[in-house]
Amino acid sequence: MQHGNNHSTSQHRSDPGRKGRRGFYLGLAFKFRAEPEVAAFWQQFATEEAKHAEWLKDMIGHLDKQELEKPVNTQTEQMIYKIGLLSVEKLLASVHDLEDAF
Repeated sequence: MQHGNNHSTSQHRSDPGRKGRRGFYLGLAFKFRAEPEVAAFWQQFATEEAKHAEWLKDMIGHLDKQELEKPVNTQTEQMIYKIGLLSVEKLLASVHDLEDAF
């Protein structure tokens, strides 16, 4: 398994996509607000993402400094970087109907 040379898990203390995914789901709930069942479906996803963020924060709070400074796998590092580049606004703009949303 390859490890990144310059980055450690302490630099990525939370998943940068968590807020983005929650925001995306909230955006979908708003976009489909004329369909209450669909909006509720996306609202539930947003609620779950908030819970995931809390679980992650709690888990990180239980790690010691040595564990937090372990290098991350290069593949994981690249994935985290790409997630950070995503724009919720652009993603929402590309959704025109339920098929796009799913």
